[in-house]
Amino acid sequence: MKEKMIAAYTQFWDARESITTQMSTAPYDWYQIPNQLPGIFIPYCQMLNEFSNDIANIINEFARYISNLEAWKFVINDIHEEIKFNIIVEFISPFASLALNMPYSIKSRFYYVCAHLCNQANMVLDIERKDDIPKDNEINYNTFVSFCKKWNKYRDLKNALDNLSNNNYKNNTKEFRNKYTHRYSLGIEI
Repeated sequence: MKEKMIAAYTQFWDARESITTQMSTAPYDWYQIPNQLPGIFIPYCQMLNEFSNDIANIINEFARYISNLEAWKFVINDIHEEIKFNIIVEFISPFASLALNMPYSIKSRFYYVCAHLCNQANMVLDIERKDDIPKDNEINYNTFVSFCKKWNKYRDLKNALDNLSNNNYKNNTKEFRNKYTHRYSLGIEI
């Protein structure tokens, strides 16, 4: 059994290497901050640096899970039935569960990040304004709307985020995220 599992995993890596080279990754350090900013911008700049790396990490993680599933798709059809179940349990189902949950996680991460960044920007525009952003664990969609809606690109960003885990996605995945998190989870093969 061990030898067959190792052979299947080797096939997976061969397939994964060809897929990985075709995928682009989310960039880091995609923004430019002017050299001469007043000190009031320091919190914003520090948050932007930290948050942009976090957003790139989660997007790249999602892409890696998709690559893994694509690679297993090439391998699973030729797997002997005696080890197919083990391959699914050990290697396919974990990546699939994570990948199917990621769009919601990415959207929520953007809500959090944008709420914080817009809060900092709002305080720079109105120096009388107090830092009234909720505690981190209380930041949600409504916080995002409240702190970001005055900015020019808010509507474009909101529409893009709404598409990440919209009703089409929920229907096509048979509401996997909700069932996985709150109910009886669906089984996954590929």
